[in-house]
Amino acid sequence: MDDGPSPAILVEPGAAHPYPALDADGLARFVHVSPHAVQRWLQDGLPADARGHVDPFAAANWLSAGRLEECPVMARRWRQYLGWFAPFLAGTDGARSYRCQRVHRLYLPRPVSTLSWFLPHPEDSPWQRIVERRELAAEGLDATVDAHGVVLGGAATSTTLTARGSADVQAIPQVVLPHGSQEHAFFSALMIEVVGAFDYAYRHHRPFEYPQAVTDGAVDARWSGSCIDCAMALGAALHQRGRRWRLCAGIVAHSAIANPHLWLEVETTLGWAPLDPTLPAIVRMLGQGWGDWRAYARAYAGSCDARRLRIAPASGQVAVPGGQTLASAGGEAAVQLVDGRRANAFPCIDWVCGECEATFSER
Repeated sequence: MDDGPSPAILVEPGAAHPYPALDADGLARFVHVSPHAVQRWLQDGLPADARGHVDPFAAANWLSAGRLEECPVMARRWRQYLGWFAPFLAGTDGARSYRCQRVHRLYLPRPVSTLSWFLPHPEDSPWQRIVERRELAAEGLDATVDAHGVVLGGAATSTTLTARGSADVQAIPQVVLPHGSQEHAFFSALMIEVVGAFDYAYRHHRPFEYPQAVTDGAVDARWSGSCIDCAMALGAALHQRGRRWRLCAGIVAHSAIANPHLWLEVETTLGWAPLDPTLPAIVRMLGQGWGDWRAYARAYAGSCDARRLRIAPASGQVAVPGGQTLASAGGEAAVQLVDGRRANAFPCIDWVCGECEATFSER
């Protein structure tokens, strides 16, 4: 494998994008409201392009910031989502055993003669035990498996490729930093400081974002965005204080909304400890009546629930075919160009766009 492409060489999905901007009728179907409601939202300031089409991410952000009473389906999903973590906040969370069925899709603007598609697999850690794993495979592609994942290679005769696999996992809640300890107080305060200045919002991602974070931990942080941005903002604060940290990627383990997720682990006197600023950031975004976001920050400073499947640490040294970027945490794809160079294809870091899916059954 070579050292990877220049960051300027990217392959976009084009018409194969799984979640394009929608017109008013399409958005109404997407969020389960009437077209009249969408027209009212547009008049009230819902962002739209020159054609009047709306990015589904922009709609989700606009509604989640204080307007959820206008979209009952989205409000119900947020309540359900936060409810999954209630046992952990109450101190009653226990180990959970899951069978996770994974589906990854790669979207290309045209078939290619040479493709290398890296997908990481879950590994054992203090917070999860891999009972059995059935490696990801895609029809028509050869598979090469190593300690970190699988590389699917060959000719891509279709513009949409699908890889499937599964794993039986036991997730184990952990409290690494006891509440009341000096380190817990330090990281809780730092998380509250970061989350208090951060605006949570869905957005589309690029494969070569945060390039320095992979090599030396330095981050030019964004102060709005998704879970990766929130985690990286916390990473920047840790870097400024001379603390070693690493990014982790996984999936929230529930089939109703089995969404991807990224968080941090930080080096402490008791070993590597999880730090997850996303849930407090979400509760802060949702506003009054949705809970105390600072309580979430204290709960997730040095502790981990049993509602996640960790796929891979992005900070690890993983030889991926497109050159390692933060996308490597969820998957990386490279296609061979006519002049022999490799280019990154639509990255699996943008799972929320529908590239990667998972269904969970508790065992």
